[in-house]
Amino acid sequence: METIKCLICLEEKPLKYFKEFGRNRKINYRKKCFKCRYREHRKLSNKKLFRWKTATKEEKQKHMFEIFEKNTQRQENGCLLWTKKLIKRGYGCTSYDGKNITSHRCSWIIHKGPIPKGMCVLHKCDVPGCVEITHLFLGTPKDNVIDMCQKGRKPIRRGELSNFAKLKEEDVIEIKKLLREKVTQEEIAKSFNVSRGAISDISLKRNWKHVLL
Repeated sequence: METIKCLICLEEKPLKYFKEFGRNRKINYRKKCFKCRYREHRKLSNKKLFRWKTATKEEKQKHMFEIFEKNTQRQENGCLLWTKKLIKRGYGCTSYDGKNITSHRCSWIIHKGPIPKGMCVLHKCDVPGCVEITHLFLGTPKDNVIDMCQKGRKPIRRGELSNFAKLKEEDVIEIKKLLREKVTQEEIAKSFNVSRGAISDISLKRNWKHVLL
């Protein structure tokens, strides 16, 4: 009778203990006996699986720390970049408490705690995929826009570059000349096909300040 030595229990057993059964398959023999494979299966099935609904706050935090260790990479400049899934603009994406969330917001939650309602998590390093907690800070949506403008990520469009502009710089120069000649604002508005308020804003230097006469 042919026998095979099991890799786990190191016992020589007949071939029937090593058979791999299945429909429409050729008979194959494994390197582990049936009893040892069954014990391994029982250990895996009895192992506690992580579930968001039943997990405690500490278990959630530990689970996310393990995910961050696997899916981040340290850079020379000190940034900790997210290497798994990225969405638009280069932000990382993950799941927390059963919901999709950006990786930098998740980093703030597991390190600092919940994010107050209506607040944003901003980057000091200006790298969207960075999840290093020392590079993050809280701010309002207004702070976010100001930060974008200061770092040059949101260029300010004025004059002809604005999507709402109805006049050109040449027209504004003519309007300013007519205002100096004391032509009424209503007449100027009709000739340029704009509202009287637009002419008033030019005369009061609310709009088109950069156009000098």
